[in-house]
Amino acid sequence: MPEMPFNWSKLQSADEMDIGRYFEYDSFAVEMFKRWLPKIEIGGNILEVGSGSGFFTSKLRVLYPTTRITCLEPDPELMNSLLSKFDNVDIIESSLEKASIPTELYDLSISHIVIHNLADPMVGLQQMKKAVKPGGYVVCIEPTSGYRHILSNDEVRKALGTLGEYTRIMSNERVKTLNFKNRKNPFSYSYPEFFEELGLKNIRCYGWCSVFTLSDSRFDFDHRKLWITRRKQLFLDEREEKIRVLVEAGMNQSRIDGAYETVLDYFETLENATEEELSHIHEQEITNRVITIGQKV
Repeated sequence: MPEMPFNWSKLQSADEMDIGRYFEYDSFAVEMFKRWLPKIEIGGNILEVGSGSGFFTSKLRVLYPTTRITCLEPDPELMNSLLSKFDNVDIIESSLEKASIPTELYDLSISHIVIHNLADPMVGLQQMKKAVKPGGYVVCIEPTSGYRHILSNDEVRKALGTLGEYTRIMSNERVKTLNFKNRKNPFSYSYPEFFEELGLKNIRCYGWCSVFTLSDSRFDFDHRKLWITRRKQLFLDEREEKIRVLVEAGMNQSRIDGAYETVLDYFETLENATEEELSHIHEQEITNRVITIGQKV
């Protein structure tokens, strides 16, 4: 299959997806999902659209251990990440809008942080509805505009803001390349209204807020330190490409170098911190999700 004009991995690598979301769903979240999501009989089939790095696929394996999962993913780099992690899932290499998905095969079609990235959400949702059997379910898990990354150190916050221009530049390129200019603000979408328009029934919604705090002692100290090391390595691995994009966009090299120096000093502080010292470093990530479920009748 030919690559899309702007594969998602240009904006966010598989490692960045995994590391950035590492603490997003804890054991309590899994228990809530077990309560909210539809039950599927042993031997059932699930279609996960836009599987990306496989981060949420691993959660589905826990939530539905006796089902067969088919992953739909158009990005070759992200598909390779899926292949490296799972030997018990099927993979369809296609975008959701253009996929030749079997009709009425699946008990559940589910997307995690996907639909708001499409040019037309209804096209993707219609595909998801087409894929499920009568009585089957369509589930969308989508972000809200409430994401926050909080840093108490102003210098580090400013440095990350400087380097974060890379994401803004690449996001704008994606919008331009995929001709999203006339698309509505995706954070204004009402997924229950979309589901009603699709003709789905028994529609219900849930909200989830994930708060990860680096100083939170509920998370194992060694676990947090390993995550810090992985973050730092990802930061170094992506440095050359991000510098190239920022310089081409006109950012001063010395400004970029200064930002990297500040952030790397911060990572060194985190890596060398004792458990007591880490308890006073209150970096936080706050993520909100809305879960919408509808049934095909």
